Amino acid sequence: MADFSDPFWSGFAPPSGWVEVPSADAAIRAWGPAPETEDDEAPQTFHCPQCGAHTAYDPTKGKLSCSHCGYEEARSASQARVRRGEFTAEALAAGERGWGVERQALHCGSCGADIAVAEGQLSASCPFCASNQVDLRAVAGEALRPQHVIPFALTTEEAGAKAAAWLGGRWLHPANLKEVANVDRFRGVYLPWWLFDARMEVDWECEVGTVTTRTYTDSSGRRQTRTTVKWRWKKGQLEAAYDKCPVPGTTKVRGLGRVGTFPMNQLQAYDPALLAGFGAHAYDVSLPEAWDEGRHLMRTLTAKRCKAAAGGDRQRNLSLSADMEDEAWTYALMPVYVSAFTFRGRSWVVLVNGATGHVGGQRPVAWWKVYSVMAAAVLPGVFVGVCIGLPGLLVAGLGVAVLIIAMVMLIFGLVVAGLTYTSAVAEEAL
Repeated sequence: MADFSDPFWSGFAPPSGWVEVPSADAAIRAWGPAPETEDDEAPQTFHCPQCGAHTAYDPTKGKLSCSHCGYEEARSASQARVRRGEFTAEALAAGERGWGVERQALHCGSCGADIAVAEGQLSASCPFCASNQVDLRAVAGEALRPQHVIPFALTTEEAGAKAAAWLGGRWLHPANLKEVANVDRFRGVYLPWWLFDARMEVDWECEVGTVTTRTYTDSSGRRQTRTTVKWRWKKGQLEAAYDKCPVPGTTKVRGLGRVGTFPMNQLQAYDPALLAGFGAHAYDVSLPEAWDEGRHLMRTLTAKRCKAAAGGDRQRNLSLSADMEDEAWTYALMPVYVSAFTFRGRSWVVLVNGATGHVGGQRPVAWWKVYSVMAAAVLPGVFVGVCIGLPGLLVAGLGVAVLIIAMVMLIFGLVVAGLTYTSAVAEEAL
């Protein structure tokens, strides 16, 4: 060690790889070799040992494979017990950072997404919004490293086939939708999810109503029905345990609620090799934000269980007093195939669950078909009433009967038209 207050040392720089270490004297600064730790492993790269090309994870074989020379490398699936993180600053600070593999970020200037892609992978458009305002950036390593991952089980071709069937599965969509939607251009992306565990001990109280229906004859001799509800207070206790309650870790991907559930029994310990050949999106929803949503979801589910336990014909004024214990979290990646396309000047997104094949997202509607069906449902009732019922009033008794029939037809047509319109709006919404 040396006294660096001496001007002689003003131009001194420590050797490469050395870091400043604690000194017993505040006036003296000391350097030494950086300690080796397991958490600071060098990022891995996945190149073929035979030809040097990039290897990618093959969902059909569960191996790393090279498309150039056919080399394959088996990866052992590690389905170890899911590690749970505590809600402490120490646990967050101690967590590993980065992806554990050399990756670069594809940044979208339109939706703001940052998709980590493997070295050498390029894209001219964003898979989430179809924008071409993309550029490559260095990956920031501050985000927590995922603890677990569910690997892709479907290939890109299988995802495209399922999406094509989904897009062409209903009459109210444009006939050329499958061609416009680029179902052969799906991108496999691992998306972030927070998984929460907790146990709740709940004291609940609510009013439970018993419905009684009585038929009687009034003073004019007509039969009447009277319904009464007898209310009483009911209390109880309930214990609810939640395991891996999922909350999406990103707001950049529209329609994640439609991608279906993931098989949590397929969670594996995080292995950077599983990301080879696929994109990955780090979380942009922080752990505290996700935990607020997770607690709300757990309380909503618990309230439903309390109502079921209360029984009765009706319920009101439910109140809960809940103590939450054993809270823990897990950061995991879930496999999703994403395809975004532009149609009628608007971007649309189709998602395929990479583990189960469930398809969700948006489908443009051919509104001329919808309006045609709505008109076909309503016009018969209008025609019968106007063209037959009203002239029939000139004939005693006939017009009234026809008008009643026309009214029934019109009401039925309006119901069909309303359901058709509602269904069409839901197809385009997220």
